[in-house]
Amino acid sequence: MFSSSVQSRPGAWFLIMLGMLAFAGCAVLSRDAIMYHSFSYPVPSNIAPATVPETLMIYRFLVGPAVDTDYLMVTGPATKEEAVSAHRWSRSPADMIGDLIERDLAEARIFEKTVGQFSNSRYRYALGGKVLEMKGVRKGDKAAALIEAEVKLTDFGVPLGADKTILKKTYRIEDPSKDTSPAAIVEALNRAVREFSRELRQDIAAAVRGTGGPARQREQKPSPVALRVPASGGSAGRLCGAVPL
Repeated sequence: MFSSSVQSRPGAWFLIMLGMLAFAGCAVLSRDAIMYHSFSYPVPSNIAPATVPETLMIYRFLVGPAVDTDYLMVTGPATKEEAVSAHRWSRSPADMIGDLIERDLAEARIFEKTVGQFSNSRYRYALGGKVLEMKGVRKGDKAAALIEAEVKLTDFGVPLGADKTILKKTYRIEDPSKDTSPAAIVEALNRAVREFSRELRQDIAAAVRGTGGPARQREQKPSPVALRVPASGGSAGRLCGAVPL
């Protein structure tokens, strides 16, 4: 009955098709309106005049409860934090930051070899980190990107009973955004990640050379966060179990 009714009324069939096209068009527009972001910047130049003849293992970076792994978070003028649903991360920000840190340290050649957590290489040094905050901050007609992360560099080659932690530091990087738009805030966050990596490389280079100074200072209240150590492969680092931040 329905088909015969439609056939006898061409106008009804036209309206049905028009409605279907409109629905499909809205779906496409809604999908295209979502932007997926990732961090990316040029590979840094070498900062180490000499290479430490050891391997550095980069553990997978952790993420704190204040960090949204799906959406860009922005704090508004009334200090209310909200997710910008149309601007999303292509994958976990902590994973993206950890991958860039690994790449930058490998390129810097501070160590003879720099590997990721799932490598079977034996290693003496291990770097773990946790992203504590990552968001945009709007104040009136201005905005900035904020990233806060804590890291810990461990030396498993020190004598028994000695302190294995040679660097423990919390980094807080703010970078001004050109405007208050979500896209501009993401650009500022990308620059903040780059600056975080630069400062971290400098501190690691100073720590492994035993120069002392700010890079070897301990936080007064370290957070008891455990990092998983790979189970495969033999290494002095793996014999020590989890590494607390």
